[in-house]
Amino acid sequence: MITHALFPVLICEFHYTKHEEFKKIFFENGLKYFDKDGYSQEETGHVSIHHEPAFKELYKFLSSCVLHYLETLSVNSDNFDINIVKSWLNVLDKRATPRHAHRDAHVSFTYYVNTPEKQKQDITFYNYSPRMEPFDGCILNNNSDKEWTIFNSYSWSFEPKEGTVYVFPAQIMHDTSGGPITADAGVKTVDDLMNRRICIASDALLTYKEKSAKSLGIQPVSNWRKFV
Repeated sequence: MITHALFPVLICEFHYTKHEEFKKIFFENGLKYFDKDGYSQEETGHVSIHHEPAFKELYKFLSSCVLHYLETLSVNSDNFDINIVKSWLNVLDKRATPRHAHRDAHVSFTYYVNTPEKQKQDITFYNYSPRMEPFDGCILNNNSDKEWTIFNSYSWSFEPKEGTVYVFPAQIMHDTSGGPITADAGVKTVDDLMNRRICIASDALLTYKEKSAKSLGIQPVSNWRKFV
């Protein structure tokens, strides 16, 4: 028998070699991105982490990761500007992150600043629905050996290490394992921060560098115009 693994989803993993240096920089600057109650996330309005001057070198690296991701898909990355439009912190103690996707973006990535042993949580990506199987739930309910492969898996998990970056299509569903989806206590001090699982999440939009005759894709920002 010849098997053909068709249409896989590409998740790229990178490691930032300057992570230890960045980790120190983060703890020197991170608390400015928390509200008075000690919370930092999209809902608190802290969505501009990529504008922090001290994080510039990290974001140069993260942007290069997106370029490598596109090149792995045989996309000519020279055609595009990588616009990081939103970045926020995901700071966890016992709380899990519910399943979600970033459907308003093109490419998303997560960078793991701090992963204490007691706060380790996998990031899990979920197969697109509807799945290509004989009928819905066929594999889940009849996989007697519980052997999960690239051909039959409903999801795939990674245990993030510090300095690791995952780049993925923004529309793929994902979550983190862990405790209940309830609020953790707020972060008030650097010591509090050092004892949390810290992820920087970011969304990027691809825009053409030059005006293009292509029917799909977003034209350069220079071609945009507002009337009201």
